[in-house]
Amino acid sequence: MSDILKNMSAPPKSVVYFKKEQVQTYLLFNPLTLQKLLRKRNCTKDIAKASQEYYLSHLKRFERLSKPRGYMISECIELSDDIDFIKDRLKNYLLSECTNIELMILVFCKTINDLYIPSRKLSFEASRFKKILLFPLDEVLYE
Repeated sequence: MSDILKNMSAPPKSVVYFKKEQVQTYLLFNPLTLQKLLRKRNCTKDIAKASQEYYLSHLKRFERLSKPRGYMISECIELSDDIDFIKDRLKNYLLSECTNIELMILVFCKTINDLYIPSRKLSFEASRFKKILLFPLDEVLYE
């Protein structure tokens, strides 16, 4: 993708061409995927309640989970009925989709707006599950 930058405050003397390139893969946290995975496990239809039910019934798994250690800033896409808009936004990224229920719940419940806070207490508010989050893969899945 190439773009042109021009100085709009004076007559153009030069043109700068730039190309945006993604330097790493993002891990996609999609609440719709989480909802499908929870339904397969017979949890309730409401994603916030289902996540809380799952968390309470699988505490041991969450204790053993390899969690992101540091603060992370995500690319954030609000969920909407316009699926084509979301697909269009996502096609510009190198992605790997997260399918680990525990990691998805942890990330959604500890993220405020677009910031993941590792020390934050889990919050199961419905608003947490209304956006798609994209975090750098190597920050989420550290060794």
